[in-house]
Amino acid sequence: MTIKEVLPIEKIIDLSVSVGVVPNKKFHYSWFSYSEWQIDILKSFNIDKGCKILDIGCGPLRFGLEAINFLNDGCYYGIDPYPRFIELGKLLYDATGMDKKYTVIHDAEFNFHLFETEFDFAIAQSVFTHLSRVQVILALKNAKKVMKPGTKLLFTNIE
Repeated sequence: MTIKEVLPIEKIIDLSVSVGVVPNKKFHYSWFSYSEWQIDILKSFNIDKGCKILDIGCGPLRFGLEAINFLNDGCYYGIDPYPRFIELGKLLYDATGMDKKYTVIHDAEFNFHLFETEFDFAIAQSVFTHLSRVQVILALKNAKKVMKPGTKLLFTNIE
């Protein structure tokens, strides 16, 4: 099963509107090009399905749905500061029909230790671009504390 097959963009938009997230051309209509790009990158690192993944700024699970689908039960962890995005992510997850365990928390201070685990891979897509330098340093410092030796962090940043 692919997420694209079970969750058409129209359904993503309808569920977005239902929680007060206004449809956005760049965000919604690029949903699958970004999510597929992200999961392809994850796989290019030869990430094992049993690896624990930290998604910094997971939003409504654009990458998360692909990762949850790919990974073993309970290996996906996401954190986001926006409750509406977390609520939307839960609705989208439910709409896929998946039944895997995953963990998402609401937090704006990069308290990754709240997951009480260490990670094999971390991703921050379109997050650091929107943060202050102080916030980026805090995120990196806190991420380092929960990453296993050799963990890779993939992030994008546009100055």
